[in-house]
Amino acid sequence: MHGTPLGPTPPMPVPTEKLQFAMPPMHDSVEEERRHRKERTTVAAPAGTVRTGRGPGTGVRSPNSS
Repeated sequence: MHGTPLGPTPPMPVPTEKLQFAMPPMHDSVEEERRHRKERTTVAAPAGTVRTGRGPGTGVRSPNSS
């Protein structure tokens, strides 16, 4: 039994062009990167949500929001 593969033949690898991974944006400075991240988190938070900074899904609805 030496020299024979065990199990099924593994699938062919997918070319990286077909994976469609988005590369993170490159920024000229740390300040520009921070501004970009702040804009993205502001857009991502639903209206009336207070960002607690404890990770995703940890926003708390303010009591006076409807």
